[in-house]
Amino acid sequence: DAGALGAAISTLIAEVALGVVLVIMLTRRVGAVTPSWGRILRGVAAAGLMAGCVLATKQFGAAVAAGTAIVTFSGFAIAFGAIDTTLAARTR
Repeated sequence: DAGALGAAISTLIAEVALGVVLVIMLTRRVGAVTPSWGRILRGVAAAGLMAGCVLATKQFGAAVAAGTAIVTFSGFAIAFGAIDTTLAARTR
C-alpha cells in the first residue's frame, strides 16, 4: 500500500502519458507540434514550489493544503509565465 505517494506517482505517470498522446494527436491533426520546453520547465518549477507549500501546510488539514495548492500553483505559474493569461481573451 503506497498511499498518497503511490497516488502521486500514478498521477504523474498518467499526466506524462496524456501529454504524449496529446502531442501525437495534434501532430496527426495539424502537423508538427513543438513543445515549449521553457514553459514546461516553468510549470514544473511552479509545481515544485506548490508541493513545498502544501507540505508546509499539511498539518492544518487536507482542505487547507488543497487551498494552498490551488493558490500557490496558480500564482507561481502566472508569475513565471507558465500560464498565458491572454489566451482567454483571444478571438478566432
